[in-house]
Amino acid sequence: MALTTTAVLVLVAIYIRVSTEDQARRGYSIPEQRAACLEMARRIAEQEEQRLGRPVQLQTVEFVDTVSGELLERPELDRLREFVRQQRPHAVVCLDPDRFSRATYAAIIVANEIENAGTALRFVQHDYQKTPEGRLFFTLRLAIAEYDKAKLLERSTRGKRGKIQAGGLPTGLNMFGYQYDRLTQEVRPHPVEARWVQQIFLWAAEGLGVQQIANRLNEAGVRTKRGGARWYRGTVAKILRNRGYIGELQVNRYDARGIGVQRQLPKTRRTRVLTQAERPREEWVTIRIPPLITRELWDEVQAVRRTNPRRLAQQRDGLLSGLMACGYCGGPVHYRPHKTLGHAICCANRYPYQRDLKRPEPPCRELPHQPVRPIEEYVWRQIELVLTDPEYLVQYIADRQRRRQQKVPSLATGLQRELSLLEDQLQAKLLEQGRILAVVASGAVDPQVAEAALKPYQEQIASLRERISDLKHRIGLVADSEQQYQRTVQQATDLRTALGQEVDAVRRNLARLGHRGKQLLVRKLVERVVVFREQRVEVDFLA
Repeated sequence: MALTTTAVLVLVAIYIRVSTEDQARRGYSIPEQRAACLEMARRIAEQEEQRLGRPVQLQTVEFVDTVSGELLERPELDRLREFVRQQRPHAVVCLDPDRFSRATYAAIIVANEIENAGTALRFVQHDYQKTPEGRLFFTLRLAIAEYDKAKLLERSTRGKRGKIQAGGLPTGLNMFGYQYDRLTQEVRPHPVEARWVQQIFLWAAEGLGVQQIANRLNEAGVRTKRGGARWYRGTVAKILRNRGYIGELQVNRYDARGIGVQRQLPKTRRTRVLTQAERPREEWVTIRIPPLITRELWDEVQAVRRTNPRRLAQQRDGLLSGLMACGYCGGPVHYRPHKTLGHAICCANRYPYQRDLKRPEPPCRELPHQPVRPIEEYVWRQIELVLTDPEYLVQYIADRQRRRQQKVPSLATGLQRELSLLEDQLQAKLLEQGRILAVVASGAVDPQVAEAALKPYQEQIASLRERISDLKHRIGLVADSEQQYQRTVQQATDLRTALGQEVDAVRRNLARLGHRGKQLLVRKLVERVVVFREQRVEVDFLA
């Protein structure tokens, strides 16, 4: 009777780790590491078969990490450690000690765990032996790998810094509105995106908020720089803050060291927030690139954005909270408690250290503390004049309309530019829709699938046509601006006559208003209060 021999199971765990720079420099791709480790596992199985004199069956389990070797807590490495504790494999195979870990302390901790479980630790490119000498060479190899990583980072940082100082871009440019040629390292305006950047700034200059601008871009079907179909308010806000669009690209502004490693960790294990720290201003470097907008438009947009937050401050107690602006730097002016003045006002830019400890020097020292009561009383007297002095009101409306009349040529140009941009976008969307319809007509696509794909295009086309119709109407109104000016003056004259009969009633009603009533009336009438030294004030009323 023949005896059958049962094969002995040889369980081998294979650990693979890969990162971008390693693939580029040494060819440490996943397939190459897997092939080398599997060959080592087969040799281990053959050696075990010769030692036992019985057939063996090799079983391998892979653990593949794609995170930095500087971390001890890696997802697949954690699974490997748990696997060793539970299954106690015959061996753990890795290509090289620097694949195992880039940090000496982490590699020693894991190596001790593996050996304490009775599992052999084997490397393809390193002869690891469980002897004092073997441990010494293993530690030296790890220290060399750690040093190599540090030197690589140092050389890379030095190279980027040198390129920046020479006026070049260290890592190219991926900014909406521009295209970057990596061969010539040339930055050029994108023929389509650049026009949308200009339109975004024009919308912002009109007073549209970032969410309104994002909604318009979404309705028009404009793609983001990465090809996304959805715009968000944060994306628009970054564009409006980016000085690169006036040709002043600021690089070396943020310190992102360590963020890449932290991003690879689960949220529960991160030791810092994923926010880039801003470097001191003297370390920033400005690189000149082709501007997409004029400096005048940039300044106008920043001024509008500084005054927009007033709408968020409507529930504050001050009569002018959120409405005041510094006449020297344009920054917001806030109410502040004062030891001798009671409630005072001062420019928010007078105390920058409250926002950034790295900038102790205030950008605005022109507007000192001033008592708030005389300023509030002055603004309220102006409102009373507007509402109770018909001649003053007529003169104010006429002057305001005259100033707007002077802006008509630039307004008409902006509207025509927006109309041309939207008409080009409409033609592009119609062309894309036509391509899908042609594919449907050929029978290559299921009609239900095509209907779902066409729905976004139909919505965007309808929105574009509606917006184009509205723009044409506005352009017609601008063309009729002279007649509008005459009508406004006539309306102001009629209003003077009507108010002349009710002035006493208006005065009595204003005298009865409490603080809350006055605050609401101020916000209905006043657009901005510009404050200067010695309590000099300029009041801009809403149209």
